[in-house]
Amino acid sequence: MFNDAKLIVQYADRLLASLSTGISNFLRKQRYEIVTHHNPKTKELSITFWGEFLPITPGITMLAGSIVQSIRSSYDYAISEVVNSAKDTDRRIHFPIHKEIQQLQSSNHLKTLRKQSPALASLIIESIKPTKADNFPIWAVNALANTDKHRNLFLTTNVSGLKIGELRRSDQIVRIENCMIEVSAGDNHPEFILPDIESYSEPEATFEVRFSEPDLATTDAIQGSDIVKTLHNFANVAAETISAMERALSE
Repeated sequence: MFNDAKLIVQYADRLLASLSTGISNFLRKQRYEIVTHHNPKTKELSITFWGEFLPITPGITMLAGSIVQSIRSSYDYAISEVVNSAKDTDRRIHFPIHKEIQQLQSSNHLKTLRKQSPALASLIIESIKPTKADNFPIWAVNALANTDKHRNLFLTTNVSGLKIGELRRSDQIVRIENCMIEVSAGDNHPEFILPDIESYSEPEATFEVRFSEPDLATTDAIQGSDIVKTLHNFANVAAETISAMERALSE
């Protein structure tokens, strides 16, 4: 059951592999400067990052949109198989996804599904709960897919952290290897002061490409994570949801 839905999630996974490679190649081309200053008296190490990022390439933008659409379609593929098999017709039913639970409960698509498969309708409303508050990955992929139908998704390059290969603390002469300093989302000119530093290796920057959609701007799950991790999560949730639907119908 749900073979087509599973196939399209697998296709999204293959696209994700291409996206990951494309982003890695793109991020290696970023130009930046890290200025450090070590005060030998106070032992304070100041670190300042400066970078002007290249525009996101069209290939990355188009791949991101294709992955979003594939994941979103997998839900409709699954729900359509149930309705079409029962009615022996090609009805354009959508998997019900809404911002609020009240909207979900009154959804016409859910009402149609309830006539054909009460068990599956109950699973969606009671367990899957595809709303913004209860199942954010499903709601978010639906919101991104709706946006992608009308324009390309907004993506940005961000510095995600500063990696220092070796630090030696002056207070206890402790050596720290591969120290990673995280950078807050959207802070592309971060400054840090590290106390009690005896010696250090020069920092290197790490980068991410992230979604930067206005309607999701306050959502850390989108803004604070690179798009490969975000989309992998969306694909995994889709696969798990389809499996849960399959189990419910086999009982």
